[in-house]
Amino acid sequence: MIDGVPTGPEAHVRGSQLWRSRGARLGWILAGGPAALLAVALLHALHLRIYLGRWPVVYRDNNPETLLLRIHECGFLVPALYGSFFGVPVWLLIGAILVATRLLEWRVFRKQIGLMLAGIVGVILFVALDPSGYVEWFLD
Repeated sequence: MIDGVPTGPEAHVRGSQLWRSRGARLGWILAGGPAALLAVALLHALHLRIYLGRWPVVYRDNNPETLLLRIHECGFLVPALYGSFFGVPVWLLIGAILVATRLLEWRVFRKQIGLMLAGIVGVILFVALDPSGYVEWFLD
């Protein structure tokens, strides 16, 4: 140890622990992308319902031009594009590499898989079972 900084085997262990915590943190962020998309979609639907006083009607209601709804719609960009479409494949690749190099525990990786799958199933169910017509209105 030189000036409080570990050298030799201690430095390797400390560096390994740092990568382990960073890898786990990155994994949780990327695995949470689909769940974040579901949360943003549900909050946007609730926001729109409160603003209009009813559920939007497809092909009749235009998108309200308010600053808050615009900001909320921009909130779809990060979880939808980066979190779900880009983040899931990247997370699977990074997670597999970190598990193979033993920088991420298999137990943590399985929990991250569970979070990702729960978010994906939630989004699919929201799109498939939406009784209000919100999803069709939003995609129009």
